[in-house]
Amino acid sequence: MASRLLLLALLFVPGLSYAADKATGERLRELEDELGKVSSEVDDTRLNFSERSGLIGVSEARRRYEDAVYSYLVGDYESAATSFYILVQSRALGNADLARDSEWYLAECLVELGNLRTAEEVYRSIVDKGQTHPYFADAVRRNLEVYALLGDDAGFTGYYNTWIVSGKVPATDIVNYTLAKSFVHRKEFARAKSMFDAIAPTSPWYTRARYQLGVLMIQEGNLKQATTEFQKIETAAVSDDDQKRVQDLAILALGRLSYEVGDFAEASKYYGRIDRNSPEFADKLYESVWSYVKQGSAAEAREGAAERGSREAELAAADASDRWRDALGQVDNFLLAYPEHQYTAQMRVLQGHLHMKLKEYDAARTSYEDVVASYTPVAARLEELSQGTAEARHFIERIGDTGGTSGLPAYAIEMLLGREDVSRAIAAYLETGRQRQELDRAERDVADLQTALSSEKDTLGMFVAARNQLTTMRGAALAMRARLLEAELQYLRAKTSGPVKAEVTALGKELAGIEEGATAADSSVGSTTDRLQLYEAQVREVQQRAFRIQQVADEAAASGRSLAEVLSNGSSKLSPAETEKVRSELETARADLAKASSDLEAAQSEVVRKKVLRAVESGSIREDDVGRASAITKYASLRSRVASLRRNAQDTDSAALYAQIDRLWATLEKLETSSSDAARAVAAGEARETAAVRQRLASTAQKVTELRRDLDASAAATESVATRAVLIGLRGLQAEFEADVVDADKGIVDVYWLRRMENNDEQDTLVDERASMLHELDERFRVIRENLER
Repeated sequence: MASRLLLLALLFVPGLSYAADKATGERLRELEDELGKVSSEVDDTRLNFSERSGLIGVSEARRRYEDAVYSYLVGDYESAATSFYILVQSRALGNADLARDSEWYLAECLVELGNLRTAEEVYRSIVDKGQTHPYFADAVRRNLEVYALLGDDAGFTGYYNTWIVSGKVPATDIVNYTLAKSFVHRKEFARAKSMFDAIAPTSPWYTRARYQLGVLMIQEGNLKQATTEFQKIETAAVSDDDQKRVQDLAILALGRLSYEVGDFAEASKYYGRIDRNSPEFADKLYESVWSYVKQGSAAEAREGAAERGSREAELAAADASDRWRDALGQVDNFLLAYPEHQYTAQMRVLQGHLHMKLKEYDAARTSYEDVVASYTPVAARLEELSQGTAEARHFIERIGDTGGTSGLPAYAIEMLLGREDVSRAIAAYLETGRQRQELDRAERDVADLQTALSSEKDTLGMFVAARNQLTTMRGAALAMRARLLEAELQYLRAKTSGPVKAEVTALGKELAGIEEGATAADSSVGSTTDRLQLYEAQVREVQQRAFRIQQVADEAAASGRSLAEVLSNGSSKLSPAETEKVRSELETARADLAKASSDLEAAQSEVVRKKVLRAVESGSIREDDVGRASAITKYASLRSRVASLRRNAQDTDSAALYAQIDRLWATLEKLETSSSDAARAVAAGEARETAAVRQRLASTAQKVTELRRDLDASAAATESVATRAVLIGLRGLQAEFEADVVDADKGIVDVYWLRRMENNDEQDTLVDERASMLHELDERFRVIRENLER
């Protein structure tokens, strides 16, 4: 029995040794993988905070860049400009090409927003970087255009001589085209024409240049040469939508020129070449109507000049009828395609007139009655809106706030906004309101940031997150030291026996004691972190509820706007006094809702979250560096004693395994150094950038104060001028609709009298026929009597 047990022991010991080798190898490989990941994360953190030049890191900067490019492409220039400005100022992209793209996009956004002076500064900064900048030539070209738009003769002349005349920027077609446009702005027409004319037919800028030449010829009164230029565009080959648009504009111009010289038939031919997919289709229909009307009037004049009943008169009458019919067809097409266009009102009145010309009196009466029924309430509503400045202000605010029409049809709004003075007045009024809202928001943001930056610690969230991340990674690295010692001790236990194995076991117990102390310290840090995370979750839940309440408030505000629209468009059954009372109460409620929504929005901010968390924070969640250093020292001491036992466990694989363990220890030491460097980089970056933020915030606060002062000084005058302009526009539009109603009323009266005249004509014909018949009967009786007398 004893011999069998000995045999089993001899059989199983090598297997157990092999299993220990395998388990140790697997543990070391797992440690190596984890150590590689932690080392990579620590290196990324160190690089992100030691090589950064702004408040955002490279990855965040590139995400913002992609979002900003998308905003630019969809036409959200304000949002795009803000993002590109941050990227340019922070220099955080870490990629020269993207940084240069951001500069160019920023300048282009500013041009689109009409902020030309700031755009000029950005373009100039690109030019100052020299010809290595990929947008250098484009920036020179655009700045010349900006100088021309600003009327900055000194800037234009300086740039033109420095870059174009000197040949430093090649005079490509696009440069020549832009320069020519700049000369137009400067009223140097001879130079502009020369540069437009120099662009060859093979250039993609050819049609644009010829169109500009045609416009210049019209301004000079040279209609014949203008026609020649536009005809060149008409026959040119186009390869993209922009060139097709220019070609359609040229064809429209040819139609207008023909109309101007009285060749209405030729004008109609040109108008007919613009298809319904063109952006110019509405103008084509509108102008072709009047071209046919002019032709009809000319034919009618020929009919009047010809001898009544002659062949010439008949042909002229037929021609007039055909032209009236053509015009009516175009009117019908227009009203079908554009029922809410600014030309719609005029076309509906003309529709009745054309039916009259064609002697379609029932259709004419229907058209006129429709005009009276439709336009009388519009004129009445315009009269209500133009009663005073308060009504005009409400009208402007409703257009800007909700896009509401204040009880007016869309085509009336189109007609009103089609007046440049009114459109500019409304834009100025709304812009003043928008600036006031932005300043309110800026003042709140400045106050919140000043509160947030008043603390000397944990000011900037990105640095707090980085420190917490480093704490987690350094804790993981400390645990890896224990795991590496456990792996080697496991191997030694399997390879040794007797007193050596007993010593290995004792070292294992010592390791457990060191681990327990390190875990207790880490648990203290963890419990603090867990407590703060719990508080943070509760704060975020409250903020989520604030967001939901804000949504309810916004919905209530939207309902209030809709109710105000109902009160404004006259569809309410309340009396005028009751309507005014409800409107006043609504305005008060909307103001309260707006304030509540603003407060709720502020409650959701990151600044509020940090303020609340700072109030409940106790102590620091940072790791105790002294305790950590003590644990590392103990692990190092234990490691040296464990290593001294390696000589008692040697076989064919042990040398490679010990070498792998030593490499992992070296990596851990390197990780310790790297994490310390990263922690110092985070601390230095936070101190530096917090100071920069405070300095910039102080500057921003001063600018906000100055802007508020400037806005307060100019807002009242701007709003007063805008309100007066809108009142004048409303009254002018009211007069137009009232004139249309009077015109339609006259048309109805004309139809009535024409009908009466037709009836009178029929009665006269019957009398004549009766007299003729009586005369014929008298003659017959006379003959009969004469025969009887014979």
